[in-house]
Amino acid sequence: MAGKIDVSIITTHRGDPLRLTNLLSSLERQSYPLDRVEWVVVDDASPEGAPSWFQLYEGPLDIVPIALEENLGRAKARNLAIKKARGKILAFIDGDMEAGSVWLEMLVRGVKTSGGVVLGCHDPHPSLPDTAWIRYYHSRGAHKHQPGDAIPGRYYASGDSALHAKLIKEHGVFDERFSSWGGEDLEFGFRLEKAGIPFSYEPRARILHNHYRDWKEAERNYLHYGDEAIPLLLDIHPELADHLSLTRLLGPSSDDWLSFVKYNLLRQSCKPFVYNLLKAVTLRCPRLPWPDKVFDFMIFYLYSRSFRAQHGV
Repeated sequence: MAGKIDVSIITTHRGDPLRLTNLLSSLERQSYPLDRVEWVVVDDASPEGAPSWFQLYEGPLDIVPIALEENLGRAKARNLAIKKARGKILAFIDGDMEAGSVWLEMLVRGVKTSGGVVLGCHDPHPSLPDTAWIRYYHSRGAHKHQPGDAIPGRYYASGDSALHAKLIKEHGVFDERFSSWGGEDLEFGFRLEKAGIPFSYEPRARILHNHYRDWKEAERNYLHYGDEAIPLLLDIHPELADHLSLTRLLGPSSDDWLSFVKYNLLRQSCKPFVYNLLKAVTLRCPRLPWPDKVFDFMIFYLYSRSFRAQHGV
């Protein structure tokens, strides 16, 4: 269907087939020439099955559909798509997202300009509730930075990003040892950053994220992340203990009194009653403008649980 493929859009999906259909519609409206694009999309054994058009699509996109009968998880499914991709540039977007009309054009331009990894902008879908938690969740990581800033590799989020395919050939694919929620993006981004690959933020590459993750789901995910992903991350990159603020639990950063106070305050804050109090008030009043520091701490408390138990904190 297509001639020369410049860009491979890669999507892994497991969930509501309607959301994948909405993503398709947004990709069909891209300003980038669609005859130079392919969409490698993996349905990772969605419980409701793939959409009806998945294997029979007739439209402007060159679609490479991969339907899995067994759930592989994000890292394996994404690597499978990467092996099928023909483009010199790989653009990643998740199946619960919808791309703005210039999304791909802006990502491709950023990759060609920087030679590195480009991260786009996540906005919550209008159908999601307007709560402090939803706003916080979509304003983390790269979104804290201005266009052109150097972005830490640990902020890498594959769901809205692009890079030269040769970078993956040189530095490897996503680590498939991360088989459940979380970890593979952080490891991949940190690995590329250590290799000297630049990361940048392109806010014009906007997507709408249509996934309502309430605090109950987030709590479960971050606890599992701390139990399963973080030990593996620290085994691969021990220096991540500092980037994830885990070393702050082990002792003062220096000999001055202020460091000692901060260290003891953090240790005393990491008590169940503090977390449960913050959880109760933020859930009871979800639309209040809770400071980001509140959610920063709650997430840290959850993912540091196993680390604290291991070190007797």
